[in-house]
Amino acid sequence: MTVQEMLQLIPSSLVKVASGLGGLQREVTQIGLMDAPDIADWVKPGEFIVTTGYPLHGDVNAFCQLVSRLSLANCSGFGLKIHRYWDEFPPEVTTLGKDLDFPLIEISPTVKIADIVDSIQYAQKSGGQSVYLGGSLSFSEFLLRLRNGHLSSAQIRFWAQEFRISLKSPIVAFELKGESVNTPEVVSQLAQVFGWKYVFHKAMEQAALSVGFICLQEGTAFDDLKKLGMAWYGSTLYLGTEEATLFEYSVSARKAEMARYIGSVLMPGTHFITYQDIAPLAILHASLDVERANSIIERTILPVWHYDQIHNSDWLPTLSAYFDNAKSAHGAARVLNTHKNTVSYRLNRLEEHFGIQLDDMATTFKLYLGLLLYRLQQLTMD
Repeated sequence: MTVQEMLQLIPSSLVKVASGLGGLQREVTQIGLMDAPDIADWVKPGEFIVTTGYPLHGDVNAFCQLVSRLSLANCSGFGLKIHRYWDEFPPEVTTLGKDLDFPLIEISPTVKIADIVDSIQYAQKSGGQSVYLGGSLSFSEFLLRLRNGHLSSAQIRFWAQEFRISLKSPIVAFELKGESVNTPEVVSQLAQVFGWKYVFHKAMEQAALSVGFICLQEGTAFDDLKKLGMAWYGSTLYLGTEEATLFEYSVSARKAEMARYIGSVLMPGTHFITYQDIAPLAILHASLDVERANSIIERTILPVWHYDQIHNSDWLPTLSAYFDNAKSAHGAARVLNTHKNTVSYRLNRLEEHFGIQLDDMATTFKLYLGLLLYRLQQLTMD
């Protein structure tokens, strides 16, 4: 195994080649941990040395001498776990590594040496066909590392095989939030649409939230869930975007999380929300100009809010429910647990008091935009 092949066992976000690109084809036979300044007297050819840099005591000259001796001893490379005693390789050392074609690798402090050792040993035993990530992973641990981008492509292949997950099917991440997210009824509903080729993650039951992904079968569409009219047993299903394979899971997962984050506030009462449903709002939230947003809110929503505070009325909740239910007085009445005529009366009074017409498209747009900005502002504050 070469240094370059060894680096492929570690997520690219956790390692950086600082110098010595010309030596990445050096053979790695074993990993050595530097715990003494005179380690160069004991190393073996092909050994890759890893250290926090503590034995060097901040001495740049000693660092240069060590790199020269390790290269002369035909070591395969030198890994420095940064942010403990050294934030990076000193410039003098990187220059030396370049001149000697000796790989100098900066390693994140979160990487465990034992994981690297186990990965190399397993890869050597399996002829490089599989990659092992130290010890064993539960599915919840696998999903967490996958979600955070802490698995390399080789490791994803290995664990997908272990958990019998298809790497050919398109995937979509989901978050299921509610009172009964892990009940058999919800599981059977997912199975009814997607078949049994999906993965359901239960590690977050205490938070009434399940996260995972679905391996889509050919011909499956998100709208299949809407057509069934599922109530999800008091839960809401939030879906990310459909991605090519499991390797893009983190992309879909972030969008599923955004669908839950924004959708739960801006689309109350909905039991099925996809990222596509809230994508414009997600963009609006990401680029929210607080000063301009406040200006719009002050001209549209705050006057209604102030009226409610003074007169103990419910004009703003009524207007909100009216917009949330596609400008349906009947739908708003159902949400507010009141009569349709009561909703119509409140809206008529609101129109008369502020001199507006809710049938006017421009007026509706301004009010609805103000309402969305008001909610996004509250979401940001929370």
